[in-house]
This record gives sequence, structure tokens and C-alpha cells, in this order.
Amino acid sequence: MRALLRVLGFLALLLAFILLVVDATTIISARTLDFTSTGELLLRTAGPGALERWEAAIARNLHPLVWSAFAVFILAMPVVVVATVIGLVALMLGRRRDPDAVFRFRDGD
Repeated sequence: MRALLRVLGFLALLLAFILLVVDATTIISARTLDFTSTGELLLRTAGPGALERWEAAIARNLHPLVWSAFAVFILAMPVVVVATVIGLVALMLGRRRDPDAVFRFRDGD
């Protein structure tokens, strides 16, 4: 499980880096500060009705307030930020822990 989380974390960070390069080239060529939002990337990759399907699924399975408060905020954020946060959280959850760190005492205590 930890290995899977580490792989997913590295893939998310790789995706964030690739999208950062793509956004940087777009910013340089257009001379405007405009990052790709998560909702825009979802529309490009999943098709035109993807947001409506996600909204219906979240409203049906969780609560409509989750869509209006949380999901809309995430969809408006730059995808570079979202992928970086997901990657770092996955890497933190999948990190190897030192088994002796729980019972280790400092010298002099």
C-alpha cells in the first residue's frame, strides 16, 4: 500500500511539473499570467459533460453542499497546485517510517 502511495505521489508530482512547463510556455507566449484550472483540464480530457456528471455523482453520494463549497473551489484552482498537493500528501502517507523512532530516547534524558 505504501509503495502504491509513493508511486502515485511521484506520478502526481511529475504531472504537476509537466503542467507547470506547459503553463509557463503559454504564459511566455501569450504574455498574460493565466494558469490552467483543474476544471478546464477536466473539460479538456473527460469531455463536455464531465462536470455535470461529477456534480450529480457528488450530490447523490455525498451532499450537494460538498459540490458547491469544496469541489467548485478545487476546480477553480490551478491544476499545478492541486497535483502538487496530492503528490506531496501521497508521498507523506507512503513514506517509510523508522521502526526504532517510536522508542528512541534522547541522550541525557
